[in-house]
Amino acid sequence: MATTIANSADVLDRRFLNKTPQEEIEYALDLVEQHFHEENPSQIDACMRLYSDDAIWDAPARGVSYKGKEQIRKNYLGVFEAAEGIQFFPIDRFGTADRVVDDMWVTFKVRGPGFENCPYPVGTHVKMRLVHIFHIRDGLISREGGYESWAIDPRPGVSPLDY
Repeated sequence: MATTIANSADVLDRRFLNKTPQEEIEYALDLVEQHFHEENPSQIDACMRLYSDDAIWDAPARGVSYKGKEQIRKNYLGVFEAAEGIQFFPIDRFGTADRVVDDMWVTFKVRGPGFENCPYPVGTHVKMRLVHIFHIRDGLISREGGYESWAIDPRPGVSPLDY
C-alpha cells in the first residue's frame, strides 16, 4: 500500500504537478490512503478536501447515495456516531491513475441509527467485507462506491483475517 502522507495538504500539493504514468498511479493510491487516514471525526474536514465539489458517495447494498461534499460529510458523521469500536483490516489495494480499488474487513458494534438503511439493530456486532471503488478526476475523489457485505460477527474482538 502507499505511504501515509502527513496530511491532505501534502498529497494535494502534488495534484497539478506533471507526473509520469507511474507517478499518476502513485498519486491516486496516496490520495486514497490519505482519505482513510483522515476518515475520522476529528479530521473529517481535511478528508473532505480530497473530494471534488460534485462528488458522489454510494452504497448500493443499502440503497443510499450522497451528492456533494456536505451530504458526504453528514453521512460520515452519522456513521461515526453509529459505529462503536470500528476497526479496519486491510486486505488489498490497487489502482490506475483514475481508479483505486480497496478491499478490507470492517468490524464494529451498531450503537445508533446513523447508518442509513442499516440491516441490523442497535447492539449488533458486525463483520463487514467492504470493497471501495474510488474514481479520481482532476486529482480528487469524484466518486466513492462502497460495496458492503454485512454479517453478524460471530467472534467480536477477533480479527476477521484470523478466522
